[in-house]
Parts: sequence; structure tokens; C-alpha cells
Amino acid sequence: MLAMKKLLIGSTLFTAFFLSCTKDQHPEQNLYSIFGIANGGLQIPPNSSAAVASISGTYNANANRLEYNIVWTGLGGPATVVHFHSASGTTLYPINVDVNDTSGTASGGITIADSVENALLAGRLYYDIHTEAYPDGEIRGQIGLRKDTTSSN
Repeated sequence: MLAMKKLLIGSTLFTAFFLSCTKDQHPEQNLYSIFGIANGGLQIPPNSSAAVASISGTYNANANRLEYNIVWTGLGGPATVVHFHSASGTTLYPINVDVNDTSGTASGGITIADSVENALLAGRLYYDIHTEAYPDGEIRGQIGLRKDTTSSN
């Protein structure tokens, strides 16, 4: 009987500990800022484009929600498409862009799959901007993460 009580108490404590470790318990600890600079030198293969871009935004790991704002300037022609890619080069999420200018912005939000979240948290995601002159991508930038240390409490 005493062994059964110890087992019950132990399993209850283990369950409580396990549940306290889930990412939903402390939502303020699962927020990240995203950042990154793109240029032709980071494209594979590198090119001599004078264009630059930056990405900023947030990632909420509880909701797998990535909110982004990309700003670019100096492209060799109007942007035709912007993509998020995995490190392997697989296109994960195309982004709709206004293709009227060599400078522009793309803003929005996407809910990403768990496998993509793993790649994002490991620093294996990048974005690139394509033009007619560079159909494989004129500029590219790695997406970095910084843990958001602000608390909503």
C-alpha cells in the first residue's frame, strides 16, 4: 500500500513537472524578434547586385506564427517574387509582392509547420528576392532570431 502511494505521488509529480515544461505555460518566453540583411554577396552563387534588403518582425512559438516586414531597395529590376526557403533551398512560403518597383516592401504573417519552426529556431531559414535579371534570386539574407526578453506580466 505504501509503495502504491509513493508510485502515485511520484507519477503525479512527474506529470506536473512535464506539463509545466510545455511551451504554452509561459507564453512570454516563446516570443522572438526576427532580423536579417540581404544582399547579392549572400546569394548562391554570389552576384554584384547593389540591392539591399532587411527583414524584421516577430515569431510566436506558441502559435507557430511568423510576422514579417521586408524592405528592399536598389534591385536591378522590379521584384517578381519573394520567398522563404529552408537551408536546403526548398521554397517554403512564397510571399506576394507588388512588382511595380525596384524598391518596396512585403509585410504579412504566416503560420509555419513544426518542421519549419525547427529550422527557424536552428537558424536554417533564409529569404530571397527575385527579379527578371536574376530569376534564381538577386539578393538573399539569413533570418536570425533574438529571444524577446520583454514580459507581458
